[in-house]
Amino acid sequence: MHEVNALGGVGNGYQGLHEYEKAEEYYHRALAAWEGIPGNRAIYVTNLSTCLRLQGKLDDAEKLVTTVIIDRNDTSTFRTGHAMYTLGNVQIDQARALLARDDKELGQAKLAEAYATHLQTHVLWLATLGEHHHKIGDVRHKLGWHLHRQRKYPESIRMLHAALKIFKSSHLYQNEVARTSYKLGCVLQDSGQIALGRQEIEKAEDLRFKILSASELYTAVTGEESFDEIVMFWSR
Repeated sequence: MHEVNALGGVGNGYQGLHEYEKAEEYYHRALAAWEGIPGNRAIYVTNLSTCLRLQGKLDDAEKLVTTVIIDRNDTSTFRTGHAMYTLGNVQIDQARALLARDDKELGQAKLAEAYATHLQTHVLWLATLGEHHHKIGDVRHKLGWHLHRQRKYPESIRMLHAALKIFKSSHLYQNEVARTSYKLGCVLQDSGQIALGRQEIEKAEDLRFKILSASELYTAVTGEESFDEIVMFWSR
């Protein structure tokens, strides 16, 4: 297992650097090294699925991650929720592709499917990780995204505040604070609270600048994707 974890760790590192082709190679090597060894392969299978999704290989990503979702009600391990979270993200990107082709009916149906998947992820992680784990913050951010899309602004605002409460409990989650604060600002503005939303967006932009200014990675904010890029791939 030392070789498996070493290879998988390199894959995680490359994916964190957005070098997805290299990450994909190392995940495949890790899973090949795992052949014949007992254990739950769901973590690296799921991370590989995310890697495929971020390269636009959506059908491959969906096919792969569903191989480790045996029971969508499984609360024996957090890994099922990990896979479900990724599946929901794949479904969002599939919906975007359908909507881009003007297939509105199938696109909206796929978004509804993604929302249901993320709702179930929330249930599973509450049961396996507890109320205060950072992954609960991740999925609450995502549920806030869904509710914003559905124009359920008060519900979205409450969900994003709940995510921020978790992220602000530790200095380790400044990137997540920036991302969720930006999203909260967007929802507030869409709900008619323009000034308050602007305040949240400015705070998020300032925090993002502080996070990135010491490196050569800073670029001007262009939208939500500018904040998605600064959180780890498993939290997107």
